[in-house]
Amino acid sequence: DPSPIFAVFWKVVTAATCGTTFIIVGGYFPLSTLKEVTFIEDTSVLYKFWYIYASTGVSRLKYYFAWIFADAICNNSGLGFNGYNENGVAKWDGVSNIDLVKFETGTNLKETIDAWNIRTNAWLRSVAYERSSKYPTLMAFGLSAIWHGFYPGYYITFASGAVFTAAARIGRKHVRPFFLKTNELKAFYDVLTFIITRLVITYITFSFVLLELEPSIQIYMSLYWCLHILGVALWMFAP
Repeated sequence: DPSPIFAVFWKVVTAATCGTTFIIVGGYFPLSTLKEVTFIEDTSVLYKFWYIYASTGVSRLKYYFAWIFADAICNNSGLGFNGYNENGVAKWDGVSNIDLVKFETGTNLKETIDAWNIRTNAWLRSVAYERSSKYPTLMAFGLSAIWHGFYPGYYITFASGAVFTAAARIGRKHVRPFFLKTNELKAFYDVLTFIITRLVITYITFSFVLLELEPSIQIYMSLYWCLHILGVALWMFAP
């Protein structure tokens, strides 16, 4: 029988690293700063993006810790074996809920979202996305918001996620072919979409961890709703 020992060891080490980093670094980028008047009114757009990226990135570490450690516990009890890869190595990702590397390095929004809360995404696809004859993306994001609870921040994030997912599909369909002509253009496109994806994830997820309505709206106003405007314009006016 395949042994889970190496998978369990690696996941425990990864979870411990995430938890320790969160404890050490978390105090330097508190989420409470996002609600301060000085942050909203007296900082530049560029600084806001940088700080939101840092604070939400640190905040994600606690989710990584919980999911990866739980995954290790399941593997240690024999759950999660998922066959073998092309090299004959046993895969223990059958109950994994996060692909940390893919989420943090994804070059498009769908790939990044699919790597987060993986089993819940599978459930949402089964019960909402594949059953909806109209607006399946919106229906899946709407159900996800209700499933999470009733904090306003959840609804802001998932509504924004639905808009940006649709816009990203349109942009990818019409723009990507122009960058497939040479390897250099393809590499440039990958770097560009990596940066854009990080910006979008930063822009739409801070309200998820902030939870509150008023500060979330104030931050978006201080950012001039810039990415929302671009996303909606692309969604509405692209071919």
